[in-house]
Amino acid sequence: MIKNIVFDLGRMIADMNRDKNFQDFIEIGVKDTYTRLDRYHQNYFCS
Repeated sequence: MIKNIVFDLGRMIADMNRDKNFQDFIEIGVKDTYTRLDRYHQNYFCS
């Protein structure tokens, strides 16, 4: 059973392509990704 999922958008754990991550979120149905996530805040991403 999965208990926790960690999203490392701040590149502290792994170096990621931020723009590709945003495109992937949009592809899975999170249409307002750019308004929910920015470089400093997460606004109700999992609600």
